[in-house]
Amino acid sequence: EGRAQDPRSQTEDLGDNQMKANEYGLKNLKRVMQNIEKWTAQPDGQYEDLSTIFGACRQQYQRYANHVLRYLSGKYTNNAPGQQPYDIVPKALQKEALQWMDRYVMEAPLWLYPQSIVDKLGTDYIEEIRSRQQTVIASLLAPNAIMNLYNASLQSPKSYPVEEYLDDVFAMVWKPLNDSNEQMNNFRRQQQRSYVDFLGTALNPASAAPTTLTLLTSLTSTTNTSIAQRSDAILYIEQHLDKVENYLKAQQSDGINALHYKNLLLRIKKIREKYESGK
Repeated sequence: EGRAQDPRSQTEDLGDNQMKANEYGLKNLKRVMQNIEKWTAQPDGQYEDLSTIFGACRQQYQRYANHVLRYLSGKYTNNAPGQQPYDIVPKALQKEALQWMDRYVMEAPLWLYPQSIVDKLGTDYIEEIRSRQQTVIASLLAPNAIMNLYNASLQSPKSYPVEEYLDDVFAMVWKPLNDSNEQMNNFRRQQQRSYVDFLGTALNPASAAPTTLTLLTSLTSTTNTSIAQRSDAILYIEQHLDKVENYLKAQQSDGINALHYKNLLLRIKKIREKYESGK
C-alpha cells in the first residue's frame, strides 16, 4: 500500500481496474461462503475453523471495498520523467467506483452472513453492515473529499464536477423504502440518517459530533475540515442539503417511513439554524 491517494498503488493490485478485479473477487468469495460450513466442519460441534475463515472472508470483502473507495476524489502520482507530478482519476473511473459501492456495499451484502453461520457464531451482522455503510457515506461526503473534487474541477476537463458527483452519491442512498424485505428498508433508513448527519457535520464542524458520527473523525482531520470551510466547496454542500430537504418534503408515506422523513426534516432544520448562527 502506498502513494497516498493513488488507486493504482494498492496491495493485491494485479490489474488496471479495481472495480472489475474485485467483482471477480466477490464471485470467488461467494463460492467460499456457499461451501464454508462444509469445508470447515469439525467434530463434536466445534466452530473454531468456521469462525477463523468466516472472519477472513469478511476482512477480504472489506479489503475489496477499500480498494474501490480509493478511486473517489483520488489522484495519480507520476514518476516518469517529463510527466506532471500528479493527475486526477478520470471521472468515468470514479463513477464506476460509485456504482460498485452502490451494488456491493450500500445494497446490504446479506450473502456474506448466512443465517445458519451468524446463529452459530453469534455475529452481530446488522451492526457490522450498518457501520460499514456509515463509513462509506462519511468518506463520500467528507469536506476534504468535496474540496479535492472542486479543486480538480478548476484544473482539468477530465474532472468529476462536484454537483454531478453529489447527485450520483444522492442517488445511491435516497431510494424508496419499499423493499419486500423490511431488513433492507432498515439499512436504507440508517444510511439516510447518517447522510443527513454527515452533511450537518460538514457545515458545522465545530459542533460536538453525535455518537453515530465518530467514524467521520477518523476520515477527515480538523485541518482539512477547516480548510474546506473556507473553500467554495462548502457552498456545494449547503446546496446539496437543499436537495435532500426538497426530496424529503416530496415523500408521501405512512407508518415508520413517515416518521423517518419527519425526523430527518427536523434534523435539517437544526443543522440550518446552527449553520446560520455561526456565519
